[in-house]
Amino acid sequence: INAEYGTRAAPPQKRARIVNLLKSDPIVHSLHHIKAIQIGTDSMSFSADVEFNGEALTRKYLEDKPHILQSFQDNTDPDKYEQLLINYGSELIEFLGDEVDRLEKKIKKEVPEAKYVDLESN
Repeated sequence: INAEYGTRAAPPQKRARIVNLLKSDPIVHSLHHIKAIQIGTDSMSFSADVEFNGEALTRKYLEDKPHILQSFQDNTDPDKYEQLLINYGSELIEFLGDEVDRLEKKIKKEVPEAKYVDLESN
């Protein structure tokens, strides 16, 4: 307990609820360095490093952007193919950031006491 700030370990059931919520998402492979801290009486902070399932993330990305596959299939020019790969990589990283935001919002919706949520890619 840190009396100066009124913090202590979050209740195990709240921590477990968030962990289970994350682990049930197809793009989450595993969680590391999990920290859940109760702040005062009605707030908590949750942080974790997330190991993402690259295949599930890519499949979800391609479902959201089906034109990407068509672009690869239609292309035969090596220079354009390289540019497609560069664009794909950039867009996939941006998509990962959007998915992290989605997971953080999902946690806050399901566990309203989780006012501070920080998920980092491992």
